[in-house]
Amino acid sequence: MYLPELFYIMIMKVMLMVSIVLLSVFPIPAVADDVEKWINDLKDPTSPSVREAAAHALGELNNSSAVYPLIERLTDNNTGVRYEAALALGKLNSSSAVEPLIRALTDENNYTRLAAVEALGKINNSSSIEPLTLMLRDQDKEIRRKAAESLGKLNSSSAVGSLIQALKDKNDDVQYAAIKALGKINDTRAEGILIRALEDKDEDPRVKYEAIEALGKINDIRIIRPLTQALKDVTEVRLAAAETLFDINAVTPLIPLLNNKLYPGVQEQAAKILGKLNNSSAVGPLIQILNDRNRNVTLAAVEALGMLNDTRAVGPLIRALDNNDPLIRSAAAKSLGNLHDTRAVEPLFQALKDDDTEVQLAAGEALDNLNITFAAESCNE
Repeated sequence: MYLPELFYIMIMKVMLMVSIVLLSVFPIPAVADDVEKWINDLKDPTSPSVREAAAHALGELNNSSAVYPLIERLTDNNTGVRYEAALALGKLNSSSAVEPLIRALTDENNYTRLAAVEALGKINNSSSIEPLTLMLRDQDKEIRRKAAESLGKLNSSSAVGSLIQALKDKNDDVQYAAIKALGKINDTRAEGILIRALEDKDEDPRVKYEAIEALGKINDIRIIRPLTQALKDVTEVRLAAAETLFDINAVTPLIPLLNNKLYPGVQEQAAKILGKLNNSSAVGPLIQILNDRNRNVTLAAVEALGMLNDTRAVGPLIRALDNNDPLIRSAAAKSLGNLHDTRAVEPLFQALKDDDTEVQLAAGEALDNLNITFAAESCNE
């Protein structure tokens, strides 16, 4: 944006807000009369701020009788009026406004073009798709970003090719909007480029995050490898990959990751997901990492075993009550309580004497889960 334009728009916004405040102070007629009043104000020949306030108000009132008067204001000689008229037409969601808004895409003012792009994204009309794809090449980065966003809302596969090209845009925000739009459209043609974006170590984390979201919707077996690799990435990307692997129930590819000693964060996430998936094939591999050198990995394995409801985990979890780390001992007590196996009763009673208060509390809660009356009798025998 050019600074003079930005300054001008800021001034017009202030004038618009002042106009609305002043108009709200005085008594106004019923809603039907409001629409007629604002339509008349749209034609005010002396005050652009009155016309601008009228356009804004008509967009909020959502009355179809305002559509054609607003269309006329798309060619107003004042930038602020054209801008508000375009936004208002988007809110009114009338197909009659599509062609006039498409013409407004050639307006010399960036803000008016931006408003027209946004409005077309709100009106679900296929005629808008090709003009919006052309706006992906606009000189203004914000307009390119908004064009990608609007194409995502229109959800048409005919925009996929142009959105894929937009992923090469020099601006990160435009790339982010394009990949988010591709995720909404959910077209398999985008799969390859989404995977490449995910695998690019220099890619913006926001773009990677949206690539993961989009790949999860495609749900193809080819997405598993890049998703498991993404578990090594920064936190927000790693968590998104973990959630998607959970959503697609990827048990088999996750189990080998439990032994990925080079990336403890990958081991940890794999253990957490496998616990949530509640598949008994993960029990043995999870038991094997209970003595991992990394505290977070061991903790994730202990907690996961408590979710799997498999008695094979009881013995290893009882042994975990003797771990040097109180956090792991506490987690082991909780997991044993979840498994409801009476073999855990006596070890849990011993854990009530633990030096750590949190371990004592966890043991007490676990015994409650196991039925403490029976537990007490069992220990007295």
